[in-house]
Amino acid sequence: MLSVDISALFVFLIVWVLILVLNKVFWKPVRRILDERAGRLEEARRAARESLEGYEESLRSVEQSVRGARLEAERIRDRLSAEAAAEKGRLLAEVNAASRRLLEEAGAEVASQVADLKKELEKSTDDLAERIERRLVP
Repeated sequence: MLSVDISALFVFLIVWVLILVLNKVFWKPVRRILDERAGRLEEARRAARESLEGYEESLRSVEQSVRGARLEAERIRDRLSAEAAAEKGRLLAEVNAASRRLLEEAGAEVASQVADLKKELEKSTDDLAERIERRLVP
C-alpha cells in the first residue's frame, strides 16, 4: 500500500505556500498589468476608430465643399463667358457702325471732291479748248 511519509507532506505544504506566494507576488500583478494593457489597447482602438470616423466626416465635408466650389466656379465662368460674348458683340456692332460712318463720310467727301473737280473742269474746259484751238489753227 501507499505510505505517506512526513517529507511528502512537507513538500506538499511547501508547494501550496509557494503557489500562494507566487499568486500574491507574481501572478496577480502580472494579470493586473495584462488587464490594464488590454484596457489601454481597447481605449486606443476606440480612440483610433473615433478619429478615423472624424477624419472620414471631415473628408466628406471637404469633398462636398470642393464640389460646391467647382460648381460655383463653373457658373461664374459660364456667366463671364456670356458677358464677354455680349461685350464682344456690342464692341463689334460699335466698330461696325463707326466704320460705316467713316465710309459714308469718306464717300461724301469723295463725292464732294468729284463735284468740285467737275465744276473746276467745266470752268477750265472753255479755256483749254481755246488754247488747243490756237495751237492747232495758226
